[in-house]
Amino acid sequence: MSRKTILAAAFAIAGACFAADTAATNTLDKAERRRIRRERRIARDGGLVTKPNLGRKVYFVNAQSRIGGETVEDAASVVAEAINMPVATKALEPDGDVCAMARRTMGEKSAGAAVLLVEDDRLPSIVVAPEKSWAAVNVTALAADFPPKSVLGVRVRKELTRAAAWALGAGESMMKPCIMQYEPTLEALDANRLMLPSPDPVMRMVNGAMARGIDTVRTDTYRRACQEGWAPAPTNDVQRAIWEQVRADKERGPTKPITISPPNKKN
Repeated sequence: MSRKTILAAAFAIAGACFAADTAATNTLDKAERRRIRRERRIARDGGLVTKPNLGRKVYFVNAQSRIGGETVEDAASVVAEAINMPVATKALEPDGDVCAMARRTMGEKSAGAAVLLVEDDRLPSIVVAPEKSWAAVNVTALAADFPPKSVLGVRVRKELTRAAAWALGAGESMMKPCIMQYEPTLEALDANRLMLPSPDPVMRMVNGAMARGIDTVRTDTYRRACQEGWAPAPTNDVQRAIWEQVRADKERGPTKPITISPPNKKN
């Protein structure tokens, strides 16, 4: 085979590959192309950052020693993602009085609502005080049938999520199936495979959280954060360039001052 023939074949293959790639790209639907353009624009603007929230939040309080703290962290993350509001975890030394521990937690200025994980021989699996914006999940009741550790962990995560919904004013969901539906027994709770509330109770949770003074979490581009003055220190070259550019623009001030023309004089 001659050199010209080999080159021609190579170019033909390359052309076919290019055509195939182009065809594959062209098959992307409009939503996918918009997503790609948005991701590129966000990257040019330094990526996304979250504005520090110094207001109220939902506290998940670990006041027991039977279940590891990572279970509480998992439930808190699920709720935070569902309602897009600040959620924090903390540990509290058990003192045998759930109401006292709840009062102590809600007495903090930053507490908008609270979910406590406790051990108590006297309580059912969930106790709710909606007007006080707190709820408690009782590990002892959830372990009444001596389940394996993995089963107990799933039960606790479900009940922590359900308790958070009730503490924020959401009740049983009209949508089925849902984690917020009536579960009178541990067997019914185990049979419910869902770990998140449906949109109906989630919206009630958001509305309830707002009524309790909890603001939504705001995420925006690094450029916008710099322009508004709440950006964290830059962590890469793109963010550093944006940081310096915005700072220089502010120091320089507007290039064309706003002028107000005098009103026309009447003849």
